[in-house]
Amino acid sequence: MRPKVGAVRKRFRLRMQKFARFLGSPAGLALRYAVSLGLIVALALQVDWRQLGSLEGRLAWSPLVVSLLLALLAYPLCAWRWWWLLRASGAGLPFARAHAVTWIGQFYNAFLPGGIGGDATRLLYAFRDRPDRKAAATTATALDRMLGFAVLVLLAAGALAFVGTTGPGRDLRGWAWGLAGGLAVACAASWLLLAWALPRLPATWADAARRLYRVPHVAVATTLLSAAVWVLDFASGWFLAQSLGLTFDPMALAAALGLAYLSTVLPISLGGHGLREGSLVLALQWLGQTTDVGTDRLAAFALLFLTVSLATSLVGGGVLLAMRKPAPPLQHPPGG
Repeated sequence: MRPKVGAVRKRFRLRMQKFARFLGSPAGLALRYAVSLGLIVALALQVDWRQLGSLEGRLAWSPLVVSLLLALLAYPLCAWRWWWLLRASGAGLPFARAHAVTWIGQFYNAFLPGGIGGDATRLLYAFRDRPDRKAAATTATALDRMLGFAVLVLLAAGALAFVGTTGPGRDLRGWAWGLAGGLAVACAASWLLLAWALPRLPATWADAARRLYRVPHVAVATTLLSAAVWVLDFASGWFLAQSLGLTFDPMALAAALGLAYLSTVLPISLGGHGLREGSLVLALQWLGQTTDVGTDRLAAFALLFLTVSLATSLVGGGVLLAMRKPAPPLQHPPGG
C-alpha cells in the first residue's frame, strides 16, 4: 500500500511542477491575462450604463469616500503586522521603512501576475536592509501571509455559518460572537501550525521561527491585526455597496467577500483580477443577496470594487516614486 501512495504523491508533485512551469511561461502568462480581461469584460457587458445612471440610488459620493478611507486604513495595519513579525524573528526594520515597503508591495501585487509579487517585493527590500537575516525575513514574511490567509478563512467560515443559521432580524451581537470565536480559533491555529512546521523547516528558518514561537504576545497581536484588516475590508465593501444604493446584509457580504478573496488562490488570473469580482457576484447570488437587485447593478458593484482596489494600490506607486533610490542597508536596525 505504501509504495502505491508514494507513487501517487510523486506523480501529483510532478504534475504540479509541470503546471507551475506552464504558468510561468509566456503562454501561461498570456492565459492569465486573457482570463482576467475576459472576466472583467463579461462583467462590464452586464451593466446597463444608461439605466444605472438614471437610477434613484445612483452613485453617492459620501459612502464611496468612506469606503476608500477604510480600504486605505487597512494597509498600515498590514505593515504593522509584518514589522512585528520581522522584529520577533530577528530581522527588524524601522516601522516607517516597513510601512513604505508594504505600500510598494501592494502596488506590485495589484499589477504583477500572480499573488506573490507583493511578498517578493517585500523580501527584496528586507534582504537589502538585512542581508544577514534573510532566513528570518523569509520566515516572517511567510508567516505574515499564512496568518492573514488563516484569519480570512476563519472569519469567512464564521460569517457563512451565521448567515446559514439566523434570519434577517439578527443584530450586532452575532458580529461580536463570530469575531471572538474566530480570533480564539485563529490564535490556537497559528500556534499549532507553527509547532507543526518547526521540525520541517531548514535549520536557519527553524531558528527564526523559534524566536517567534517564544514570544506569545506576537501571535496574539498579529492575529488581532489580521482580523482588523479583514473587518476594515468588509466594512469598506459595505459602504461601497451603499454608494450604489445596494443594501446587502453585512454578514452575508462579509462571507461573500471572504469567498471572493479565497478564489484568488487559484493561479489562473492576473493578480486575481476578474476572478475575484466574478466570484463576488456568484457568492452574493448564492447567499440570496440579489433580491430586487438587477444584474447590472451587481456587476457595477463588482467593477467598482475592482476600481477601489486598484486606486488604493496606486498609492504604493507614489511611494515608489518618492523613494528615488533605496535606503542604504541598516547598520543597527531595531529588533535585530
